[in-house]
Amino acid sequence: MENGLSRSEAQALEKISGSGMTPRGVYVASHQEREDPLFLGDSVFAWYLEILSDAHEPLVLFEGGSRIKAPSTPDGEPGFWSRRIEITESGRAVLDGTEDHVALNGLDR
Repeated sequence: MENGLSRSEAQALEKISGSGMTPRGVYVASHQEREDPLFLGDSVFAWYLEILSDAHEPLVLFEGGSRIKAPSTPDGEPGFWSRRIEITESGRAVLDGTEDHVALNGLDR
């Protein structure tokens, strides 16, 4: 994509930009309702959110401004799936194509 995001990352960012959705809601709306067949598990999706958050210029944050940390175990990070997510100013710029995620944050994968 022209904005430095993978398709899955872009679809998630689009849904987050609407209104304070939770990771669970974003996962369902950006993947389960759009992809056939389903290919992305919830753990990998949570890791994508962490990547978008734990960057020099975060694109998303939990409501209140804390960075997103994916659960390391299925029952880890209590409340992870029900906390609200916000798009940042940088996230909006990447989503509208005026900034590039890789240009802002580099590529460390």
